[in-house]
Amino acid sequence: MSKLNGILHVVDFNTERIVTAIRPDDYWDDKRHWEIKNNVDTLDFTVFDGTKHVISLMQQNLVLKQVRDGRIVPYVITEIAKDTEKNSLTVYASAEWILLAKAGYIKPQRMESKTAYEFASLALAGTEWEIGNIEYAGFHTMTIDEFIDPLKLLKDTAALFDLEIEYRVEMLGSRIVGRYVDMVKKRGRETGKEVTVGKDLKGIVRKENSQNICTALIPFVKGEEDKLITIESVNNNLLYLVDNDAFQRWSKDSKHKYGFYTPETEDQNMSPKRLLTLTKTEMKKRVNASVSYEVDAAAIGRVFGLNHELINEGDTIRIKDTSFKPRLYLEARAIAGDESFKDPEQDKYVFGDYYEIVDQSEELRKMYNRLISSLGSKVGKDLLEQLEKQVNESIKENEKKIEQIKEESETVKTLAEKVEENLKNYQTAILESENPPTTGLIAGRTMWQDISNGKPGVLKRWTGEVWDVVVPDVAAQVKTVWEKTEKALEGRVTSKQVEDYVSTFQIPELKNNVTKQKEDLLNEIADRVAVKDYNLKVTDLERKILANERGIELSAKRDEIYLKEEMDGTFAKVSYIKQLEAKLQILDEGILAEVKKGNIISVINQTAEKIKIEAELIDLVGKIEASWLKAGLLQGMTIKTSNEKEYIHMANQVLRFVNQEIPKITIGFEDEHKSKSLNPYIILGQGDGTGRNVGTIYKDGNGVYYRYIDNNGLESSMRLTARGNVGITAQTGMWLNSNGTLVVDGGYGVSLKHLGKTVAEFIQVNGVNYDLLLGGNHIIRSSTFPGYDKLLQVKNSTGNEFRGIEVAEVTAHGGIRSDTNLWAEKDSYAMQHINRSTIKLKTAVHDLPFSALDKIRELKVKQYFLKRDMYELYQMRMNKPEYRIEPYTTKDIDIQYGFVAEETDDVFTTPEKDGIKLYSTLSILTASVQELEQKHDDEIQELRQKHEQEIQKLKEEYRVENEKINQRIDEVKTVVENLMNNKG
Repeated sequence: MSKLNGILHVVDFNTERIVTAIRPDDYWDDKRHWEIKNNVDTLDFTVFDGTKHVISLMQQNLVLKQVRDGRIVPYVITEIAKDTEKNSLTVYASAEWILLAKAGYIKPQRMESKTAYEFASLALAGTEWEIGNIEYAGFHTMTIDEFIDPLKLLKDTAALFDLEIEYRVEMLGSRIVGRYVDMVKKRGRETGKEVTVGKDLKGIVRKENSQNICTALIPFVKGEEDKLITIESVNNNLLYLVDNDAFQRWSKDSKHKYGFYTPETEDQNMSPKRLLTLTKTEMKKRVNASVSYEVDAAAIGRVFGLNHELINEGDTIRIKDTSFKPRLYLEARAIAGDESFKDPEQDKYVFGDYYEIVDQSEELRKMYNRLISSLGSKVGKDLLEQLEKQVNESIKENEKKIEQIKEESETVKTLAEKVEENLKNYQTAILESENPPTTGLIAGRTMWQDISNGKPGVLKRWTGEVWDVVVPDVAAQVKTVWEKTEKALEGRVTSKQVEDYVSTFQIPELKNNVTKQKEDLLNEIADRVAVKDYNLKVTDLERKILANERGIELSAKRDEIYLKEEMDGTFAKVSYIKQLEAKLQILDEGILAEVKKGNIISVINQTAEKIKIEAELIDLVGKIEASWLKAGLLQGMTIKTSNEKEYIHMANQVLRFVNQEIPKITIGFEDEHKSKSLNPYIILGQGDGTGRNVGTIYKDGNGVYYRYIDNNGLESSMRLTARGNVGITAQTGMWLNSNGTLVVDGGYGVSLKHLGKTVAEFIQVNGVNYDLLLGGNHIIRSSTFPGYDKLLQVKNSTGNEFRGIEVAEVTAHGGIRSDTNLWAEKDSYAMQHINRSTIKLKTAVHDLPFSALDKIRELKVKQYFLKRDMYELYQMRMNKPEYRIEPYTTKDIDIQYGFVAEETDDVFTTPEKDGIKLYSTLSILTASVQELEQKHDDEIQELRQKHEQEIQKLKEEYRVENEKINQRIDEVKTVVENLMNNKG
């Protein structure tokens, strides 16, 4: 994290550009107050009145401040207070996002099953703020009962999704280019930092608030059609839930303190039993007093320059205060704070979301004291003193070790800080600005990127007295050279230089062309102008015949002079002379004939070797025979190479190769009505258009047609062969039609591309693998190699790893086999699920090391709905048909029964705690049944043995008793016999 510079940038609210920057030396009494819960953020600071900054410190202007976590927070100036006695100006600013409260309105509506992103989009529509990082937190429904502002909707959205809002702006140069709203699950860091009173903290105030305590909690929720759901039916006909311990502690005059609770839920069919469960959880939060801690921080991070010691918004730290009785150990989160850049001693933080950490040493000491007290009356004093002495020695020894560890930790910490300081000293900061820096300059190390003449600028180094240029100003040097070159070239451009520079035309040719066109124009005017426009025409005619030793010369000459008195500039601005002359010379070398009209001359020069004719046009009427003909251009002629049946005939733009008076090859152009130009064509054969008895290559408006036909009128094969590449390009569509088999054969493979990128490629590998490569990422392979020839493979592009497939439905007639996992987002149907359990797959087989019956007893079977089913229910409600009167409820989706993986023992779940292992569960269930059966068998056996013993005992008792009875009977018999004998 970079070190904060404390500069406050002031932005004009109209142009949104930075107009001034206030350095820490120019302000004092600065305080930033922030709160996470309500996104409160204010900034106050004081400057001297009359400075250059004061003119920009007006209401509605923005102040930008970089906070500790690196964000740039915008504040809008809401109030300015002047103190004439102190000649100071105090600025009060609030976070700019408070203006969202007046940026628009949201109509009352009900939004069902929306994400936080969708709610935020609705809130920020039409504002300057944009959606930033929105963490996913599921779907929720919100009912807006009245008109609200965008800021209220953002706060309600964050509360509904249990998210926290973070605002920030982004700068580009001196301009604000974006305002963003982030929603995250938790701001701040888990720092692991421990702060101690006297070191990091100046003091702790512990506040205990019992205002929200209740001893009886009344829960309720509105169901469908505003039906009230309570716990009365499942709570012994009581509307409220009671906590007896809280009642004994907080009740007054044996009367309850009632509280009310409505869970945040979308379930309009919540059962009373479910409501009771949620109420029990909430009751645990209501029976104790709320505790908060206010901390005055010493902020040693900025006092001594240790950035890692700074406390940021939302950070979770540990607080230690041994002065509390008992000692205080907390893990808490910074939820609010006051910060000052100029005076770190004023930093103050409020910590919440805490829980107290038990000091194990303190607890052990308490237990030890209680143990000593309980043994005092039972054990001798000498023995107790000896025991106490040993315990104290052990404690002192542990404390010495702890102190040693702390000293070593401090040494490591000091070393790390020194290394960090050295690293900073080894780095050189490059300052970029238009004006030279004036503070913090170090000779030989401070670098300045001078951008006064625009970027990229010139790099300079501070020598202690002046700024020395490190990298030359290339732009200035180029400019100087250009100016010198420009002066050197000034006034030296001639027509020849321009002609040499512009190579597309030659100035003399252009000049001659213009001159010729002028003469032609004057000649045309002179020939066509009416005679009445001229006041005078003079004609001079001369004819003569000369004969001498050189030869015979015949000549005729006529001069016509046109004079125009009025020079109106309509046709010509000067007088014009037209001269016509014809001359014939017969010499011993040859015959020369010359005809002249103005500047136009045609000449026929005949000698013994050749006849030379010079004229603009030679018009020959009749047949011309020549044994050899050489010409630059032949125009408007029909050429036939022979009078025989085999010849080449060329007329206009058509060339025919004739065989037996039949043209077998025709090359030419056609005037097609769909085209703006003539289209070329080549016809092989007669080209009668029937497509029979001839082979043709023909071009029309739809494309080029190739057709080959044999002597019997049947279409035959066609083959294109080239040593190099063959390319075919269609500007629109292209198709290949075959009434039989269409074969595409590539030496390495066949590729299909789209916009230059390979879409599919057919490759044959090693003679056994036939691959279809899709998109350069997946291969579908069909193999003929034994062992692999029964299955179709899906692999990566290199073919060394398998890849998965995603389809709507798979039908397998032979079976589905997987070496890893099989996943199904919905139900899986099968005639029978068989788990592979052969000993070939197992090792280290042992009996269960735990009681299967105990594991089964710990399972908690739940009733629940699947989220996707609930989502479908929302969709059903949104798209309810008009004929349906009753609303859709949870009765229209399936109720599920099962376990919650996160609440289930590890032996039943996957390592990721995202599923239940059915085979393991069934196996453990089987073992539990066996264990239960064995337990019952043992109990039955024990009962049997006990019964056997009792039976034996009864039998013995019966035998003894029977013997006694028999003995008595014998005795009675003896007595009777004696009596009878006595009578006798």
